[in-house]
Amino acid sequence: MINPAPSSDGARSSLVNPLALASAASLARLRTDEIASLCGGSSALEALIQAAESSVETSPQDFRASRLTACGAPFEAAFVWPANELRLSIDPCPARSASERTERCISGLTAPMQTFQLALVQQALSWQRTRTCRFGAWLGLRMVGAALQRKLYLEIPLEAHWQDWEQGLLDAAAVLPERRVRLSMLGLDPHSGKIELYYRCAPLFANELNTLMRRVGLPERAPEVSAWIRTLIQRTARFELPSHDMGFSYALQSGEGGIAKAQAFTWYSTAEALLGPADRARRALLRGAGTDADAGLIGYGQFTSSVANAPEHGLVGAVIAPNLPMQMTAAISAYGGAGHV
Repeated sequence: MINPAPSSDGARSSLVNPLALASAASLARLRTDEIASLCGGSSALEALIQAAESSVETSPQDFRASRLTACGAPFEAAFVWPANELRLSIDPCPARSASERTERCISGLTAPMQTFQLALVQQALSWQRTRTCRFGAWLGLRMVGAALQRKLYLEIPLEAHWQDWEQGLLDAAAVLPERRVRLSMLGLDPHSGKIELYYRCAPLFANELNTLMRRVGLPERAPEVSAWIRTLIQRTARFELPSHDMGFSYALQSGEGGIAKAQAFTWYSTAEALLGPADRARRALLRGAGTDADAGLIGYGQFTSSVANAPEHGLVGAVIAPNLPMQMTAAISAYGGAGHV
């Protein structure tokens, strides 16, 4: 979770070409056997973290200076099950300004963005140039088959006037004005051409999840999310969802006329706000998975039990996509509360 302290940001330079940095080569050299087992064991995750460390411009003291996580770690790992996916978010330069981090993250992409995506990047950068940013950007790493791919996350500043732009992109009117919905981040995957809009909001009622899904033409499956939350917290959540720090996202694919088509909806909360301290969060997430013994869950369980204290958790969430079972996701700091994992 991003630390709340704002930072002043100077003028941004123009968009740079998304070329690979030299550090990307070290990630590409990750061995095939490590890639194959990445989602099934903590040792492979360690290898990915070590490779990612070479992409981070930092001194030892800066490993507690990043806004990416509450504990200051510049890495965060996210497990997704039953899809059996593993993702890693990186702050490549914890000691630098938001504008420098944005430049570094764009330059760190290893594939060119599509024209549709570049237009969205330019819009986000225009907001960043004229408004205060907290972090600017992050880089994401994920495995797709045996390939290591990168994703760009761009901050949408608090003062940005994004509403008309967003409604045009989705071809949908705004909903739930009383929930103080705010676009906070834009995600871009140059490999797939997909984008993702991330929002912060005030606490939602369970049935309002259907309102958000219906807005972009997705099936209304709020009861599945409510049932999962009920299993996690071991009490009924019939009305307001039991977290004071939540948000949601839309995963989108470009469509005709510049209109984006929704492919998935995710509701998320900080783990602490929903589940409590790290040890309690870990127990709740394992309980919420029930008897599902897929590799993604096993990887999460192995990694979180490999340190003396459960590592800090970031966001937990439920992912809804048409014709697929609900997915669960949990992010954890790549450095545990007791030090380097």
